[in-house]
Amino acid sequence: MQLTRLALAASIAGSGQSRHIAVLGGGISGLATAHFVRRRLADRTGTSGASDPIRITLIDKAPRLGGWIQSDVDRATGVLLEAGPRTLRPKGLPGALTLAMIHDLGLADQVVTVPMSSPSAKVRQMLFQDRVERLPVSLGEVIKTSRDANSPMAGIVPAAVREVFVPRRPSQSGAQGRKDEDETIAAFLSRRFSPALVNNLVSGIVHGIYAGNPHQLSVRATFPSLWNAERDHRSVVLGVLKGAMSAMSPADAAALAELVQSRGPKFADLWAGASKASIYSVRGGLEAIVGGLEAALMDHVEFNLGSQPTSIRLPTDPARSTIEVTLANGSTIRADHLVSTIPTPSLNSLLSASGSSASPALTHLASTGKRTHPHLLGIIFDSAAVPGLAEPEYTKFTVMMGGHYFSQPGVHVPSVVEAGELALDAVRRHLSIPEWVATPVVVRARLHHECIPQYGVGHVQAVRRARDEVGARRVELVGAWYDGVGVNDCVRSAWEAAQRIAG
Repeated sequence: MQLTRLALAASIAGSGQSRHIAVLGGGISGLATAHFVRRRLADRTGTSGASDPIRITLIDKAPRLGGWIQSDVDRATGVLLEAGPRTLRPKGLPGALTLAMIHDLGLADQVVTVPMSSPSAKVRQMLFQDRVERLPVSLGEVIKTSRDANSPMAGIVPAAVREVFVPRRPSQSGAQGRKDEDETIAAFLSRRFSPALVNNLVSGIVHGIYAGNPHQLSVRATFPSLWNAERDHRSVVLGVLKGAMSAMSPADAAALAELVQSRGPKFADLWAGASKASIYSVRGGLEAIVGGLEAALMDHVEFNLGSQPTSIRLPTDPARSTIEVTLANGSTIRADHLVSTIPTPSLNSLLSASGSSASPALTHLASTGKRTHPHLLGIIFDSAAVPGLAEPEYTKFTVMMGGHYFSQPGVHVPSVVEAGELALDAVRRHLSIPEWVATPVVVRARLHHECIPQYGVGHVQAVRRARDEVGARRVELVGAWYDGVGVNDCVRSAWEAAQRIAG
């Protein structure tokens, strides 16, 4: 199947004929795919305008671009409020690809970095047994808190010592063992460390990143470095000591070197500085990146916004037939290639509506999402997160609630008004702020449905099977529902799809 896809991609890039790509979804994944396809073609052929050998139509049911990325400025106060992601991490090939895209858009001078030495890069706190606990930042602090039975780090040092001697699970050892198995985060860490580590520490981390349940999420899909450390080094601790947890693969290292070289010395300097930082953001919020992409693509991509697809018909003969996307207004878009960045359940529904068969693996991808809910997931000190963007006269928090708790029976999902009240109550209670101090100037609440896909056990294998199935029919599966929930993950997924499409 992979050979078929690569051969097809080469024919699109090198045939000299105009080909049509339909992109479903106008979030960062869809926009980045369009950007990297055009960039790839420009690098290969030197075309940049009407003579482009690939025509792109981007379709989104929403009236705006950006998906979950939405930066609002409160008119009364001038305070920037991020409704979605707010910072980016400049690490590895995914981080470099996102920064390269920002550089391509002419936004490099708008990047604001946070150095590793900044308190906001070091201080992490966790709600443990109804009190706020500061997490250790040095080995000495880890050892000290490991001895404290009332700390979320209790017993972590003895557990780490024992972990070195825990054997691989059968599927991870021996030439005859199957290496494509999977297990939950909780099962993996309980087996290698201890159940207490999962309950006291890891569950809070997983809530903050994935809004999910460690007893349900795949360790291989969510924390692949842990899975790979056991597979390659027999132990997570040994993998850490050998530097394997942060090391790039040879393929990623080569791609990163090529990326830096292709963008020239200005990007090389930008990456050299940013890669030493903890995180960064963009002046005006991350939606500035969306605006930059829209402006750069406006003359080369047809944006079909506010258009609800009703069905997708895949070709019965991949070598000849076109893909048909029918919209609610009755019009049909015919394309040679389809890039889907929309939720897997939505894609399955569109394929079923036309009678097109989809890979059974697609239906096995978990679809629970993050929703606002009384259960607290985390509080971000936005005022301190990126000091260079702070509004000094205000203290700003982002409160995250909901996640997998929404699936519990009998749980009430609050309205937007109730969510704002619950968030304010959480800040007052857990940060011990008197009510007279915590009278807010601005409260903005949003309910985000299915914004963080939940990767169940077997996710990696399911995605591989799904791509083999639909890839032969000129469909690319891109974005958070497949390759990671972060912005950098989505950008990398888009970049990889662009390599296959544009050659």
